[in-house]
Amino acid sequence: MENENQQNNSAPQQENAPAQNKQPVAGNLFDSSAFDIAGILKRTWGIFSKTLILYWGLVLMAMLPSIVFMIILPAGVGMAIGGILNSILSVMVQGCVAYAVFQYAVGNKPGFGDALSKGFSHLVPLLLTAIVIGVAVGVGMILLVVPGIIVLCIMYVAIPACVVERLGVEGSIRRSMDLTQGYRLKIFALALIVGIASVIIQLTIPAVLGAIIPVPIFIVILTIVVSSLPAAFGAVMAAVVYQELRAIKDGSSMESLAKVFD
Repeated sequence: MENENQQNNSAPQQENAPAQNKQPVAGNLFDSSAFDIAGILKRTWGIFSKTLILYWGLVLMAMLPSIVFMIILPAGVGMAIGGILNSILSVMVQGCVAYAVFQYAVGNKPGFGDALSKGFSHLVPLLLTAIVIGVAVGVGMILLVVPGIIVLCIMYVAIPACVVERLGVEGSIRRSMDLTQGYRLKIFALALIVGIASVIIQLTIPAVLGAIIPVPIFIVILTIVVSSLPAAFGAVMAAVVYQELRAIKDGSSMESLAKVFD
């Protein structure tokens, strides 16, 4: 009787055993809840704040041509040409920032020249991808803004993908489409947060300093320089988002992404 009772008691345990041994699939990596907005902002700030001069310098370098054209050309022409160059070069420099972010994250300390050479090593596809993104987002913004925002979210990690995975224009955009699928609303939220902070900074600091030195060209240049700070933060965030999406969808670590530049 005792043996029968023991066998009967063990039966439910054996039936329940498979349920107890079930493991979550890849830690819910494919669940959009794994893409944490607060966590990404925190990681971005942690990287950005410790090497601010490097990232800010890279973005400022991209903005220099627009400043030069605004100084040497008539106001309207200089603003137009400078604005176009600024849009393209600012996107391109994300490649350099991506390299610096991945190197810093694995314990290396990339220099300014190193970031430029590695980031621009895939120059032609990087340039063409930046142009396509700039034109697509620009046209989308003209079409009642919303299409531009959608395109921006779809192509958000095209530049890091181009640099890290050595892809062409079409491959970079398709890769970004695949990685951002299912996460575009959260990417929009991140971009909106940085965008609002950027607008506040661009409106307050130039206004205060412009009141002290009321010279139009000084105010314009100051606005560009000041706007480069949130732009640099946004470039770092794009690299962090790319790595996060690669981790979620491909299982790639920061170390494996950094090794592609070796």
